[in-house]
Amino acid sequence: MRSGFATAISTCCAVALFAARAASAQSSLLEGDFALTGVDLNIGCEVDANGGTFNASGYVGGVGTAGELIALMYDSPQPTAVSRGSDKITVKQSHFAEFSVAFQNQGDLPLTVLGSCSVSGSVSLSKGTGGVTFSCGGDDIFQLLDTDHIASLQTAFVGRKGLKFKVNAQRKWSLSIACGGVLQ
Repeated sequence: MRSGFATAISTCCAVALFAARAASAQSSLLEGDFALTGVDLNIGCEVDANGGTFNASGYVGGVGTAGELIALMYDSPQPTAVSRGSDKITVKQSHFAEFSVAFQNQGDLPLTVLGSCSVSGSVSLSKGTGGVTFSCGGDDIFQLLDTDHIASLQTAFVGRKGLKFKVNAQRKWSLSIACGGVLQ
């Protein structure tokens, strides 16, 4: 009878020891979805690290020539470089970032720009800040948008801090967005 009792106690102690070791082996790496807000409420961004999944994304909104709402959205579906520690997360996608433009009542326009869009984002928990930058460009914007849409984009985002949309005489275009702020 005593040997059964001793076995039971030994088993309980072994389970408790295993549980204590497992609890102390938890990762101290920073994890979560970190939304950032700045002064301009029409610009937002986020940096995420959940398990082995990383992402940096954002949006910016504006009003076009006919008073329509316009949204620019960008994302890093397959980051090319990631790092994280107990205080900081960094996500970069140097090519093939996703980018879409939505005009009110027209839905998303398929702007697939291969090879020239990039996203980079980071957050620092100790500083309580972070940011995401996006850049994209191409050879002929008229393959993607008509002149009315281009004029609307220029109207919506002219003079906006952290956003530059340019089209030159040769139809080459570039877009850059910088979103930064405090963690929500």
